[in-house]
Amino acid sequence: YVVVASSILHRVINEGLRNSSAGDTTIVAMETAMQATYQALPKNKHGLLSRNAAAYLVQKYTMQVYGYSIRGLGSDPADAQTTTSNHPNGYKKLRQKSAPEVLLSLLESRQGGHGFALRDTASLAVMIKKLVMDLDAILVYKAFHTLTSLDGFIKNEDELIDLSIKSVLRVIQAWDWLHWHDFGTEKDFFVEAMTAPTHVMDEFGKLAMTLIEAKFYRERHSRNPFKEKRLSMADTLQLAHETTQSMGMWQDHDCKAEKRFLIKLDPDNDGR
Repeated sequence: YVVVASSILHRVINEGLRNSSAGDTTIVAMETAMQATYQALPKNKHGLLSRNAAAYLVQKYTMQVYGYSIRGLGSDPADAQTTTSNHPNGYKKLRQKSAPEVLLSLLESRQGGHGFALRDTASLAVMIKKLVMDLDAILVYKAFHTLTSLDGFIKNEDELIDLSIKSVLRVIQAWDWLHWHDFGTEKDFFVEAMTAPTHVMDEFGKLAMTLIEAKFYRERHSRNPFKEKRLSMADTLQLAHETTQSMGMWQDHDCKAEKRFLIKLDPDNDGR
């Protein structure tokens, strides 16, 4: 899992609250998507959603709108008590079950603990997307640096604007690995995984390749057909964002194919 600095979380929520007050179009669009369900959910004595109901609403619509499956929006507020400790790198981090839970707690405290209005839940869903996007960027840069420290992946910064497809796919696989592991303590595992990617890394690589092919197809009329297809650092970061958003649908197709295969192994439909 990825440890998120408290400074990042506070920046995301402060930006989200400013956008909420300004009537940001993204938040308004999320409000529109949530409105019917919000109206149907039970309210507390203040006419607002409880913590549990807000968590349900946010989970439902981050999946429906963004394709993100959000874990960690727990039902017990006692589990969401936030403390800080000194981090070895010099900044403070929130010791929390999950980053979404931290955002929920911070938003709840800003609203006086009375509950969540429709604008609050819509803002939280958009904040979670922003957090995911920011973490994608951090880990993409970390993947570049990790690969460079390992085998001189990038010789100089000029190469960041002219990357081969093979190099970009290596970055995406390293980016996925870094979501779950620490290179500092698991260097040998990283080397092994980059040599023989895990199933999950391989799936991310396949999805990324599909998205790259789609990008080049869309740009077929503006690209030189005789020039090698290459990507920039900015392209790679955008690819990471798109991969994050598309993985749910990609896995859904994979699960359906597996289900069809398993059904064929049970012609009598008796589960044996």
